[in-house]
Amino acid sequence: MAQAQQQQEGFNWQKIIMMLVFWWFLFRRGPTGAPNTPAPAPGKPGEAPIAGTAATHNNVFPPQTRMDLWVYISELNESFVPQESTLVWEEKNFIFGDWDDKRTKSITLIPSETLKKNGTIFAHSFLTKPDDVPHSSEFSGPLLSTIYQLNRYVKRNLAKEKKNLMSGELDEAYVKRKQWEDENPTATPTTIQIESRWKGNLTLTIVTDFTAFPRGQIPGPVAQRMKFDSDGNYFPNFYGNEFWLLNEDLMQINSSVEELTLDLQLEPMSLFKWNFMEQMEDSWKTQRQVLQTREGESDDIKRIILDNNPYILGATALISVVHMILDTLAFKNDIQFWKNQKSMAGLSIRSLYVAIINQTIILLYLLDNDTAWMVLFSVVLGLLIDVWKVTKAVDIKLGKWNGIPFPVFVDKQSYASQTKDIDLHAMKYLNYALYPCVIGYSIYSLIYNTHKSWYSFIVSTAAVAFTLLDLLQ
Repeated sequence: MAQAQQQQEGFNWQKIIMMLVFWWFLFRRGPTGAPNTPAPAPGKPGEAPIAGTAATHNNVFPPQTRMDLWVYISELNESFVPQESTLVWEEKNFIFGDWDDKRTKSITLIPSETLKKNGTIFAHSFLTKPDDVPHSSEFSGPLLSTIYQLNRYVKRNLAKEKKNLMSGELDEAYVKRKQWEDENPTATPTTIQIESRWKGNLTLTIVTDFTAFPRGQIPGPVAQRMKFDSDGNYFPNFYGNEFWLLNEDLMQINSSVEELTLDLQLEPMSLFKWNFMEQMEDSWKTQRQVLQTREGESDDIKRIILDNNPYILGATALISVVHMILDTLAFKNDIQFWKNQKSMAGLSIRSLYVAIINQTIILLYLLDNDTAWMVLFSVVLGLLIDVWKVTKAVDIKLGKWNGIPFPVFVDKQSYASQTKDIDLHAMKYLNYALYPCVIGYSIYSLIYNTHKSWYSFIVSTAAVAFTLLDLLQ
């Protein structure tokens, strides 16, 4: 079972290499360029007009442009109208282009009953001209604005029905789930499967870059995420940045929550760093959709970057690359060895049989625990390779029983000698060590653990037994 869990949650060299790339690129500032003059309201992302008199695409706002920040919180989204009663944060004279100008604030909110029942809440942020107030009747419109959802809906880990096979007592987590469903009779399947969690952080990021791009030559990935005016000049991206917000930092919102803390921050970011982070988020999103990776897979990488210094990450990445190379060479040599192997003298056929049974049990265990198909694919591939090794190690003939054909495995002549006797004795002594451990664990699991069914109990116990046998070998 330990091997099965490692198949599901294992940390591999690919993550470590990504750590090093992350740290190297993520904290560099992008270039700056010549300023230009202000322009009209933003257009649609990715639309950079080619026509125009200027030879370059420039930033709409020149360096040292002064702006005021206004942040309102409301449960309304598109229909929101700024009101003074919903204003939670106001900052004067933020200097666009000043890398040292960062603003912070911490506030406490009282959640509404709607929010406690899986409601939604938004932060509406505006960057305006100095002294231009969004909730006044004389407001001329924002220079930049963004809407950010302060809560995130996550899929609940719904406890499946498990029980103690001896006493019939239900699993505690499943009992709590049923109690919640009984206390919320109006809950729909959607509300049962999702829950609302408070982010607790609003990092407003303004991408600060003054590069003069040649007209029509802005890199595609960058242009797709930009907004342009009618002359083709680009607006700085202004958005709520949650790249470093981990799932473990979220707090569940329910009826017992009396207040919510929100940390607010306004900061600049280079174009290079912003574009790199956006591409990584797109990459993880694709992996979740196509490869069915875990929702928190990217959090593992981010957490290691946050918790370790770059020298340790660099050394770890170097060791991981070496490990990857050695793994590849070992796999190649293993296949080459069995491909060219003509004699089984000194080799254990029974260990191959054990490996096949082990991989089969692990596969059944993973299927019983609804594992992602990419993990299942790797296990099936390993199983097929072990079966192929057996075909190289023994002669396979076709036998019949009551007219029904079945494969017969015949030991090669080179194996049917002293090697076979040693193999038999080795497996016998291994069994002496294995049986007491398996029997003891089976009794313990049957008495103290919960299982979905007798089948689940047998599969999980067998997984433990063959994993232990792997260790003993």
